Amino acid sequence: YDSSDEFIIKMIQALYVLIILILNILFSYEFSFKKFASIGIATISFTSINPSNSIEYNPKSISALENIERVKYSLKYIQEDINKGSEPKDIVNEINTLIKNYKLRENVISSLNLLQGSKYNEAEKFGKEAFEDLSQVSEYFPDVYDDVSGSKVIPREVLEFALDATNAASSKLTKMIELFPTEVLTKIDEDLNKEFSSN
Repeated sequence: YDSSDEFIIKMIQALYVLIILILNILFSYEFSFKKFASIGIATISFTSINPSNSIEYNPKSISALENIERVKYSLKYIQEDINKGSEPKDIVNEINTLIKNYKLRENVISSLNLLQGSKYNEAEKFGKEAFEDLSQVSEYFPDVYDDVSGSKVIPREVLEFALDATNAASSKLTKMIELFPTEVLTKIDEDLNKEFSSN
């Protein structure tokens, strides 16, 4: 080869290397872009399906809220008994049984998993106060004992106090329950309406 042919061959080789280099760069860029795009799309899809502020409607929390509603429903029956002039001892026993059987304090705490932020705090406040209202019915009055039998006597004044306490607790439980998601409450209300209408 003469010098001009050698020069052309070297130019062709250099051009070939340059083309290969450019193709590699373009391939890497396209792969990275597709990878980035696919990650971005996946992230957007995941966020739309499972937002970071989503709440898991777990059965335990829903059952807890259901029992809180049962307490609220039952309070009106206790109020009816008070207005009928039932014995104070029976009223106190009814309230204590209601708190115990439906585990009001525990279920207030458990139900809060269905809420977040300010609604969580409000519901916690209303639930706690409702529990305290009902608990005070048996704690507010000092122990009085019958002189003859020696048994504990609950004064009739407890009836008025119990009526006020059940009214206050019912109002606070209503405010608490209203803070929960509508879709959860709708199903619970349907079940409880059937349950209490059959009693």
